[in-house]
Amino acid sequence: MSLTSILTNLSHEEIFSVGRWAFGAGALAYSTKFLFKDEDSYDAPPVVPGYPVIGNTLQFMSDPQKLMGQSLDKACYCVDYGDVFTLNIGGRPVTMVGLSCVDDLVKTKDNVLSFNEAADDFFQIKAIFGSELSDDYLHSRLARASMSKSLNEFAERSIHVIEAALDERLGDLEVGEEKSIDDIMEFMQRVIAKSSAAIFVGEASPACNDVDFLDTVENFIGECIKAILFGRVFPKWTIPSVINSATSIPKHLEVARKTLFPIIAERRQMAAELGDAFVKPNDFIQWAIDDEKNGEPLSSELIVQGLMALVFVSVATTAINLTHMLYDVAGRQQHISELLSEQEAVLAQHDGKLTKQALDKMKMLDSFFRESLRVNLDSAHTFRKTLEPWTLSNGMVVPKGHTVYFLSDTAHLNANVVGEAPESFNPWRTLNTNKPSTRVGTDNIAFGFGRHACPGRFIASMEIEIAMSVLLRKFEFRTISGTRPANRPVLGTNLTPAEPIIFKRRV
Repeated sequence: MSLTSILTNLSHEEIFSVGRWAFGAGALAYSTKFLFKDEDSYDAPPVVPGYPVIGNTLQFMSDPQKLMGQSLDKACYCVDYGDVFTLNIGGRPVTMVGLSCVDDLVKTKDNVLSFNEAADDFFQIKAIFGSELSDDYLHSRLARASMSKSLNEFAERSIHVIEAALDERLGDLEVGEEKSIDDIMEFMQRVIAKSSAAIFVGEASPACNDVDFLDTVENFIGECIKAILFGRVFPKWTIPSVINSATSIPKHLEVARKTLFPIIAERRQMAAELGDAFVKPNDFIQWAIDDEKNGEPLSSELIVQGLMALVFVSVATTAINLTHMLYDVAGRQQHISELLSEQEAVLAQHDGKLTKQALDKMKMLDSFFRESLRVNLDSAHTFRKTLEPWTLSNGMVVPKGHTVYFLSDTAHLNANVVGEAPESFNPWRTLNTNKPSTRVGTDNIAFGFGRHACPGRFIASMEIEIAMSVLLRKFEFRTISGTRPANRPVLGTNLTPAEPIIFKRRV
């Protein structure tokens, strides 16, 4: 998950307000600490010049692409600072590495370069949920083990729920009638929240018809966004108390407990009474019930925490990527007829019914999505944290305690990696290349890469393409400007556009 997920729901005014807090709090927290004191003892990456104490924070706020060296040469090598350099962001050392170091990122062991430690710092897992979930990473572990095994079943749930969720907002339109939706991100987030709830807790579960729980699934994301921003501003030891006093996270977790504890208890009772005759639901709750820690069943509290952590990290990112793709299609009307023709041809082979098998045959839709991921990716993506000095193959040593980001533009804007004209949007770039949107590599790092590639990417891709398939067939849609509006680059991330989209019922 990228920083986009954290900032999308904030206005520019709110973002820069947070930035001002970061300026002041960073100075307060780090004015007595020399961040780079150990770096003279070995060949550390160069430190980009910045202001005293706050370093590059203001530059990062005002022009992040320029700061991160986006003046790339034809080989996509950063001409300003080289392929490895360190920034001081909010008083924290952040090292950027480019394409020449990608093998180092992939091959280095977790005891040196930790994904979980970086994710814990970034998402504030320990501050929000406590140390038990932070130590176990239940949500990621179970998703990686079980989620991709049931895609056909999950697709059936997701298709039904997404169609219903889109109809809630657009179902009142008559054929030929138009409606303008101002907040596209909010719309898509609600659609994905309902789909994810059906997948994670089961479409037949009482939780999927519980209005309070569904509101919590959707609104929990925004509260976690606040927590993560607080984590970038305030000293680490203060974050739990700040979360409890300044966010609704405790209230949402209590709603989740109230809804899910009885479901967990009922399933455990039925399993005890029925034994092998108990038909286990296929969802996260059941995976967690069947799991154990040190030979003991997981507590109901840990199961709820794991589910809500999964909700946050999956719903936000999926909704953002869906919103970007919707704008990419709506702002490029010349491609809609080809996408629609593919929809009609594929569905004709499946009795007009959208299924996972039909979705897998929509190669143009998937190629379009993969290209959307490429062009909308943040310039700095996929993080790690150094647990000890990290020696790169070029001889440089990144000190302990640095957050490490990959400079994605050195790959995604590189013609040697993605093909000709990388600066242009080519929806058919990977058509007929056997490179689906879920296949990760240096030419597609939106879902990460290596052993820490996103385990939920198959679900995310499926949900996004289901939503786009339904929208393409049922509605015409376009941006007000008639073009693809620009993203909003703030704090190193590509926020989704703010321009309304006009929907017109097709059938």
